[in-house]
Amino acid sequence: MLIPVVDLSSLALPLPQRLTEWLTRASSFALCQVAIRNAAQDVILALCRPLRCWVGPFSMTDEGMDSAIKCLDGGAAMVEMTADEAQRGEWVGVLERLMDGVPPEAVKRIALAVEVSPGESDHLPGLVGALRGKVGWVKLTSRREGIDWMALVASLKTARGKDVQEDYMQLVVEGAGVDGDLVATLQGKDVHVMAGAAVPMEEGQPSVCFSSLLPTANGGSAPASGGSSPSPSPPLDAVECFTSCLTTDRPDGLFTTVVSDPGGIALGLVYSSVESIRVAIALQRGVYWSRSRKGLWRKGDTTGATQRLLRIEPDCDRDAVRFTVVQQGDPKAFCHRNTLTCWGPPTGITALEEVLQRRYHSAAPGSYTQKLFNDPNLLRNKLLEEAQELAEATEPDHVAAEAADLIYFALTRCVAAGATVHDVERHLDRRQLKVKRRAGNAKAHRIEAADKALKEIRDGAKE
Repeated sequence: MLIPVVDLSSLALPLPQRLTEWLTRASSFALCQVAIRNAAQDVILALCRPLRCWVGPFSMTDEGMDSAIKCLDGGAAMVEMTADEAQRGEWVGVLERLMDGVPPEAVKRIALAVEVSPGESDHLPGLVGALRGKVGWVKLTSRREGIDWMALVASLKTARGKDVQEDYMQLVVEGAGVDGDLVATLQGKDVHVMAGAAVPMEEGQPSVCFSSLLPTANGGSAPASGGSSPSPSPPLDAVECFTSCLTTDRPDGLFTTVVSDPGGIALGLVYSSVESIRVAIALQRGVYWSRSRKGLWRKGDTTGATQRLLRIEPDCDRDAVRFTVVQQGDPKAFCHRNTLTCWGPPTGITALEEVLQRRYHSAAPGSYTQKLFNDPNLLRNKLLEEAQELAEATEPDHVAAEAADLIYFALTRCVAAGATVHDVERHLDRRQLKVKRRAGNAKAHRIEAADKALKEIRDGAKE
């Protein structure tokens, strides 16, 4: 897959809105993190919250490692390290020291850039094999013409290991000779390509490269020619690169597409074309291909049940696509039968959230949920009470029942505050990216306050 590259060395917060919109669209391709180069750390950390970013480069030193870990801890999907090419023989030893204490999950998010030259395929396998387990990715980079990228990648097949192994080495290439055809060919070898990219910003308009949006000294925009990649290759069309990596056995060339919510619940099955994917990225909404109408299907145009697009990704075999969307509308229905999914109404936590949101806006007289919305102190006390009961439960079914009670009151609190299950899951996912962990000790003042509140609840019940 293509990983778009942008250089933010001249920019500070807040970024111009048009640049943020470009980055959001580029990041919609789930396997195509935006590679952000030479940005100030405050810019990196700000962008890592909403986007999946590959950031760097950082020097392979103690100071560089500290900066890289801070970015990983702040939510960066990947960090890129660089080292002195003249000291290759010392790389493994340096990495072993720097990676001491770094969790294995974090090691997989660290890439090492390796400068390559023509005819170097004899030396690389040993280096890549030695780096396995020390970093998760190796980036092969070259500004020189004449690099046979396919031969280079083929020489590393054994050194990388197998994709089912924990220390399997991911590869990405960047440099001269990179084009759209190479992106598709290398994807068949499970190798990604890093280059400048052009992304659709408006329906029916040509894709735009990042450099054309950069402000100039006179307040205008930089010329549209050229890309943001440090390599001499011109910008690649992000949608063409993405779709060229997909396969389909359908005579009409459409791609089977699963639509899911942010939690991974399947809403329905549709079909996509190159055109519909391009429009979906440009509009940042669910847009598909209607087989019956033989044209674009902009979900919700007639019903109001639109979808906000979060990301598009292929499956492991690249013969199906998944759109992750936030379903909108009243009701929030993907299916023509006015249910959230084409398999009927939701269950579990998703169903509970849907009920609570309805109760918040309209509830029957005497509704207990409405009473909780109207009485924050009651809701607070019930959260404390149910948390205590969960802590005291012992049998599996009793624990599950008490957890269900607590989840009900916790979701009620979320809905009252305008937070969603998706917001909660987003925070959980971000915490999975943390490298440094807090001690996690209980806070004495919180326990004392809870005990006092619980005592007041019990005393009130006795009266």
